[in-house]
Amino acid sequence: MVHLYGPVYLLAALALGRMLAQEHFTTPDVFPSPSATGVGGWEDALDRAKEFVAQLNLTEKANIVTGTLRGSCAWNIVPIDQLNYTGLCMQDGPNAIRIADLASLFSQVPVAGPLGARNWEGFSPDPYLAGVAMNETIRGTQDAGAQACAKHFVGNEQETQRSNTVLPDGTPAEATSSNIDDRTMHELYLWPFTEAVKAGVASVMCSYNRLNQPYACENPKLLNGLLKGELGFQDYVVSEWMATHSGITAAIAGLDMNMPGPIAPETDPFSTYFGANITAAAQNGSLPASRLDDMVARILSPYFLLHQKPGTYPSVDPTTYSVLEATYGLLQNTLGIPPARDVRRNHTQLIRAIAAAGTVLLKNVNGSLPLALPLNIGVFGNDAAPVSSGLAFRGTSGAGERSFGFDYATDNELLAAGDFVSVYPVPDVCVVVAKAWAEESADRASLSLDWEADAVVEQVARRCNQTVVVTTLLPWAENANVTAVLAAHYLGEQSGSAIADVLFGDVEPSGRRPYTVPREEAGLWASDRESDRGGCGGFGEVAGGL
Repeated sequence: MVHLYGPVYLLAALALGRMLAQEHFTTPDVFPSPSATGVGGWEDALDRAKEFVAQLNLTEKANIVTGTLRGSCAWNIVPIDQLNYTGLCMQDGPNAIRIADLASLFSQVPVAGPLGARNWEGFSPDPYLAGVAMNETIRGTQDAGAQACAKHFVGNEQETQRSNTVLPDGTPAEATSSNIDDRTMHELYLWPFTEAVKAGVASVMCSYNRLNQPYACENPKLLNGLLKGELGFQDYVVSEWMATHSGITAAIAGLDMNMPGPIAPETDPFSTYFGANITAAAQNGSLPASRLDDMVARILSPYFLLHQKPGTYPSVDPTTYSVLEATYGLLQNTLGIPPARDVRRNHTQLIRAIAAAGTVLLKNVNGSLPLALPLNIGVFGNDAAPVSSGLAFRGTSGAGERSFGFDYATDNELLAAGDFVSVYPVPDVCVVVAKAWAEESADRASLSLDWEADAVVEQVARRCNQTVVVTTLLPWAENANVTAVLAAHYLGEQSGSAIADVLFGDVEPSGRRPYTVPREEAGLWASDRESDRGGCGGFGEVAGGL
């Protein structure tokens, strides 16, 4: 997963005037879509794929290029039993493994564009570092016999208005267009995907956004020209879920697999541009037979290269379908569900060590940290509660492994209003753990903490003269009673343990900031977005150039 939010914000800050003064970027057509040649170690796999394709009828070919709900995974490509083809199991994995139990969630790196909603899914805003991480991840994944997918290709620099929308007044608005010149494309955005191709990645996912006007998933310059042409990518391009805006146009432009499909619109809940439309287009000649055969061969090549026949690659976790049902509220009961497969090894200890060591100590007045013993410690803020179920006790004392008392208060609404009746006497040390919310499909509107967290810090600091804050934005950092500030970032699944390690001096917070922390959001260019807002509160055009 690659999001280069940083370069867009930084480069646009330097070149915004020049870029906006130019005419809209345009994309030249590049046809036909290059057929796979097998270069780079794929020769044998491609030959076997072509032999397989020769045995398929038209409907079977259409099924292989079209996703379906039929199967136990998040999405699937149907099997062809008579040819002993087991199909494909699709599972998201940009940050841990989606819809799976016992998955590891590692710490995330700092980002340059803090408003980006999916920053936590990317490797780094630095293209070289992102490329190295992508290369290693792909090799590790595919060495285990599973296919890797590099995404999102390319210029997926914002979530707000990433797809077509309808404004409140009923006016349709197209998805945002990332307008990127040739030099910037090659030196920044294409770099990580070049490393992915070098690593032999099985698939590349085209993104929701438009690139220099055309949609990424039907952009012939992007898919035929850059990816399959310049980079020599030998495998298949899969669409982001519902990012396909055409059928034959997209296929001729270089799209090989349409997700989520389905192959049978009458039984699946989504309409599709592929499926039966591919069959009809092949029959009437609007989709050349050679192009359809290449689409299928590209999808099958990784199957043969990675030896994914039954019994030769890791089987799907037996709990996958049950977790999928639970995710969407369809699980009736947990009886008979087998235990999840645990492949985490020492990940817990590793994640905890990385998280604690990467924490940055921004303020420490009079040696407030590490905390001395014994102490009565108050823990405040809704980010102090476990994500899955919350605390079983609020505003009451509890005991941990160490010999001191804790008071927990995690209701931000009450805390922001100054309701401290339940916390008495005032703790010796107050730890406020604050957070912000980010999610797919909509970027953050501001850098402010959510759930009235700023007010919570102020209220706690008024009553507690030794307040330690764990967060990233600092409107209250100079408050005299805020004696210590830790920038914890996205610590991963061991956040609580890692923060405790730092608070009590078990681990030195040795992280350093490769970025500037503003006193207030108004000092950032990225926060002044009003003049550039598109139809739904985001950039209508995002310009990038060196």
